[in-house]
Amino acid sequence: MSKHTLHPISYISTLFTFLKSWILPIVILLFLNFSEILHAFRKIMNGEFSIGMFNEIIVPFILAIIMTVFYLFTVIEIYRTRFYIEDRVFIHEEGIFSRATKEIDIDRIQSINIKQNIVERIAKAATLEITTPGQSIEVSSIKLAFAEALETQLMEMKQSTSKVDKEHRNIVSGETSHHNDGQIIDETDEISTEDGLDGRMSDKHYRELDQSSKTQKVDYSYKLSMKDLLLMGMTSGAIGTFLTVVFSALALFDDLINFGPIFEWIEVIEKSFGSHWIGIVVLGLIFTLIAFVFGTILNVIKYYDYTMEVRGDYVYISFGLFNKVTRNIPKSRVQGIYESQNLFRKFIGYTEFNVVITSEDISVDDDETSGTKVIILPFIKKDEGLNIMKSLFTHYEFNPVRRCIPMRAFVKYNFLEIVVFIIALSTCYYFSFTTGYYIATILFAILLVLNIYDMRVSGYALGEHELSITDVGLVTISTNYIRYDKIMEIDLSDNYFMRRQRLKNINVKIAAGLLSHDADLYNAEADDALAIRDHFYRYHEEKGGVIREEIRS
Repeated sequence: MSKHTLHPISYISTLFTFLKSWILPIVILLFLNFSEILHAFRKIMNGEFSIGMFNEIIVPFILAIIMTVFYLFTVIEIYRTRFYIEDRVFIHEEGIFSRATKEIDIDRIQSINIKQNIVERIAKAATLEITTPGQSIEVSSIKLAFAEALETQLMEMKQSTSKVDKEHRNIVSGETSHHNDGQIIDETDEISTEDGLDGRMSDKHYRELDQSSKTQKVDYSYKLSMKDLLLMGMTSGAIGTFLTVVFSALALFDDLINFGPIFEWIEVIEKSFGSHWIGIVVLGLIFTLIAFVFGTILNVIKYYDYTMEVRGDYVYISFGLFNKVTRNIPKSRVQGIYESQNLFRKFIGYTEFNVVITSEDISVDDDETSGTKVIILPFIKKDEGLNIMKSLFTHYEFNPVRRCIPMRAFVKYNFLEIVVFIIALSTCYYFSFTTGYYIATILFAILLVLNIYDMRVSGYALGEHELSITDVGLVTISTNYIRYDKIMEIDLSDNYFMRRQRLKNINVKIAAGLLSHDADLYNAEADDALAIRDHFYRYHEEKGGVIREEIRS
C-alpha cells in the first residue's frame, strides 16, 4: 500500500481559491479605509513612520493576520492529506488535529470527473472527483496526467469485478495470480517518464473514458450562445448573492470599517438634490448597479462556452472560462426534473432545467448545484427547453399544472406580511416617521401582488405515471416533474385555522441517496391534497408496491 500526497501546486491553487473567497471583504475594508491607508503609506515613504501611525493601518493589519492564520491551517491540512487504494476501496485521509477518513467502494463508483481551475490549467494539474450514490471524494490538486491514469485504473477495477472474484477463487484453490488492484499507479512507476507519465497511457485514458458513450455518435448537442449567456447573467439573480456577501462582510467587520466616505458621498448627493433620503436612495442605486454588472460578469465567466451533449445513456456538460468543468450524468440516475424560473426570466420567456440525481454529495461547483440538483439547461426558451427535455427523458410526461390555491387562503397566505405591516405602521407612528409610512405601504403592496401571483400560478397535475407540482417563492417559480415510482413519501399537514378553511400543505420527498429532494405546495385545497395522496396510493397498489405506513397517517 502506497499512500500518495497532493501535488505541490495544491498550495498555490488553494491560495488562489482562498484569496477569491476573501476578495469582497478585502475590497470593502480597503476601499472604505483607503484615505487612512494612503495617508499612512505616504508617511512611510517619506520616512515618517511612528507607533502612532499603527491606528491608521490597524484594519489591513488585522485582516492580514486573520487571513494568514486561516491559510496556514489550510497548508497544514494539505500537507497531511493522503489518498490510496486498499482492498478495492479508495481511501482519502485529511485533517489537522483529528483525521477524517473517507472510504469509497470502487464497485459503487458512479462517476469520475476531472475539474481544473485556472491555476491547475496553467500547471497541468487537476482535481479528481469520485462520486457514489452516498458520498463523494475530491482529490485536489494532482498532476493532470496522474489524474487521468488514476481515473482509468479506477474504471478498470470497477469493470473487473468478475475477474477479481475469479482470482479470489484461484487463490483459494491454491493457484496464484498477479494484479495491481491494491496499488495506485505511481508517478514514478513503469509508465512514468521525465514528464511524469507515458504519452501512450494518456491516449489510453481518453480511449477508455466512458468507452461505450465516447464511441457513440452525439444524439443531441446544445450550446449556450454569447447573446443568451449575457442575458442569462443579467437575469441570474447574482446581484442578490453579491449584496448578501457585501452586507455580511459589513456586519462582520462593522467595528473595523470607516463609514466616513459613505456619509460624505450622501452629503454630496444631499446638497445636489436637497434631500437626505434621496442621497441614500441614489447611493443605493449606484451600489445596486455595480452589483448588477459584477453579477453579470461573474455568470458569463462561470458558464462561458456552456455545452451539453447527449451520447447514448449519458448527458455530458462542460463550461467555464477560468475554471473548466466537465462531467457526465447517467440518465439512469435521474430521479426527477426540476424547472426553476425567476420573475425576470418569466417575463422574457426563459427558464432553467435541472435534474434531480441519486447522489446527494455531488457538486460541480459549490454554487452550481444545490444538494441533489444539477443544471442541464441553464438558460433557454421555455417551449424549446420543454421539447429538449421531452426528447432526452421520454418517460416523463411534463403535464401542465392547474391552480389549486383557493381565494379563501388569501389571509393565511398574507398573514405574516399583514402582521409585519401593522408593526411597521405602529413603529412609524410612534417615532413620527412620515417617510416610513410610504416605504412600508409600497413594500406591503409589492408583497401582496407577489402573493396573489403565487396563488394564481401554484398548482399540480396528476398524470398517468407522474406528479407535477408548481410553487412560487418570493421571486422564483419552481416546477417539479416527479414519477410516482421515484417518490419516497408524501406528507400532508395543516393546523387548526387551515382545517377550518379546508386547506392543507403538501410535501413530496424524492429519493436521492441519503438526502432527499422536496417538492412543496402550501395552502392547497384539502380535496386536491387528498386526491394527490390517494392517487399515489392507488398507483403503488396497482404496481404491487409497498407504501410506508407513516405516509398513510
